[in-house]
Amino acid sequence: MARLGAGLGMRLVGWTRRASPQRAVHGLTLVSLEELFAAADVVSLHLAYTPSRRASSRAPLLTRMKPERGS
Repeated sequence: MARLGAGLGMRLVGWTRRASPQRAVHGLTLVSLEELFAAADVVSLHLAYTPSRRASSRAPLLTRMKPERGS
């Protein structure tokens, strides 16, 4: 996804539980989850589906996102 976003000229911010310089590629800047949701216009989530993840709510993070801009 970072390569695709970079190819489109996006400024890339991301988060991972296993942060390392090897994961910060294609101009990706790793930030906290809170910073990511507050700064991003687009969020792409990549997680394994498990019952415990289904139960965990990310609503507080989603409310940090920028309000919708008119089309």
